[in-house]
Amino acid sequence: MRPALYWLFSVVVGVAVAAVTWEYADWHVAGVALGLVYVVGIGLVCRAHLALRSRIDSWKRPSLWAGAFGGLTAFTATTTANAVSDSSGTVLAVTLAVFGAGIVGVAAGVGIALENLDRPGQRPADGDPHPATSDG
Repeated sequence: MRPALYWLFSVVVGVAVAAVTWEYADWHVAGVALGLVYVVGIGLVCRAHLALRSRIDSWKRPSLWAGAFGGLTAFTATTTANAVSDSSGTVLAVTLAVFGAGIVGVAAGVGIALENLDRPGQRPADGDPHPATSDG
C-alpha cells in the first residue's frame, strides 16, 4: 500500500469519526479533535505496519500482546460506555475516544519496536540469549 493511499484512508476515517461525534454527541471542537486523533493514529499504524512487515519475516503470526491490547481497549471502551449514563450520543463519542486512544497506543508501541529493531549493536548474537551491553 502506498503512503498516499493509507493517509487518504486515515483522513476518510477521521472525517467520519468527526462527523459522527459532531452530529450525534454535539461535540463540535472535541469531535474535530477526535477526528484528527484518528487520522494521525491510523496513518501511523499503517505506516508502522508496512515498516514492520518489511523488516520481520514472521509477520504473518499474530502476536499475543496485540490481542491482549485490543481486548483491553475493547473492555475499557465497553466499561466506559456503561459508566456514562447519558442517553444522547455522548456514550458513542466517549467509546470512539477510548478506541482512538487505543489506536494511538498501538502506533506508539509499534514505533518503539521499530526503533529497537533499528539498533543492530544491541541485538543478541545468534547463539547468545543475552543482548550485548554498551560501553557508553
